[in-house]
Amino acid sequence: MKEDASLILEDDMKKKLCIYIHIPFCPKRCHYCSFCSSENREDIFSAYFGALKGDICQRSPEFEGSAVTSVYFGGGTPTYPPAGYIVQVIKWLKNFFSFERDIEISIEANPATLTPRKVVQYLKCGINRFSIGLQSSNDRILRVVGRSHTFEDFVSTVELLRSHNVKNISADIMLGLPGQKLRDVKKTVGHLTDMRIPHLSAYGLKVENGTRLYDMVRGGEVALPDDDECADMYEYVYEELKYNGIYRYELSNFAALGYECRHNLSYWHREEYLGFGASAHSFVDEKRLYNYFDIDEYIRKARTNAVAGWEEVSKSDAEYEYIMLMLRLREGINLKKFKKLFGVDFMEKYKNIVDKLSDYFVISPEFIRVTDRGFYVLNSILTEFLN
Repeated sequence: MKEDASLILEDDMKKKLCIYIHIPFCPKRCHYCSFCSSENREDIFSAYFGALKGDICQRSPEFEGSAVTSVYFGGGTPTYPPAGYIVQVIKWLKNFFSFERDIEISIEANPATLTPRKVVQYLKCGINRFSIGLQSSNDRILRVVGRSHTFEDFVSTVELLRSHNVKNISADIMLGLPGQKLRDVKKTVGHLTDMRIPHLSAYGLKVENGTRLYDMVRGGEVALPDDDECADMYEYVYEELKYNGIYRYELSNFAALGYECRHNLSYWHREEYLGFGASAHSFVDEKRLYNYFDIDEYIRKARTNAVAGWEEVSKSDAEYEYIMLMLRLREGINLKKFKKLFGVDFMEKYKNIVDKLSDYFVISPEFIRVTDRGFYVLNSILTEFLN
């Protein structure tokens, strides 16, 4: 028993990190996508993962032995390349880091990119959480935004995962898509609750300059729902999921108890993380580092230094970031922790703002958080703190 206790104590003393791995490949690029991703680049899979190995080997020794609490494979579509590449990445990480016993390892997946063989390989290497990009259960809307799957593909993917006893499944949906109506959102949410998906992310569409959708909107090819319609969609998602035991733990994320995404919670708590891959970001010692965005440039430079630049976060920026991130969470700001981190009393420093917006806050001696009503005007609340 003494030996076990010492091991636990040793684990607790290790530096804690979470790790993000960017896989920038897709079978087809969605019309709204502004992320670092490329379609039909199977010819550079080997070169990219070779560069990724160089990136990990070049930067990890500084953190060797750190305890990794979560790994997240994002993209792109990480389940598009052969699964053996992902298996190798996890092996490379284990050469430098200590994986915690209850580590969460997530992988993003588009429906129809998972096969029985891939699922077996992912499970064997430790992946235990699958985040599936559904966006909508309306096939017409999926075609308009350039998705490469149907709703039936999503259903088949969930059935495949459950046939291998996978329980930790998340689904992404989007609100404000071209031609989307409240009835479409109701149907999508109804399908997900009927399927008992334990985690759901609901993101508002952002039309970014340089995307195909941006040109479609400007050219009048498609029309978007207005702000009031989008607000109604979000309100419905929140109320319906709550009724079904899926609770909002962050502005855009909802989960049954015990199925919250630990990796993303690390981001929102401003914990340290390392990012490997093209365009990946890291946050260590109050410094934000970012890798080369262009995939080919990343491949050329990753073996020596994948980091394109970095910036130091000032104390005032760190304080605002903490407020912004914690108010997005259901738990809100822990007042004791805030004072420990920043050396000031939150309620004293921000008394004027709290008094002005008191209808939007729940306050106790231990914490301050926004009310359900406050989530609908959160941007306005955060602007007050920024100013």
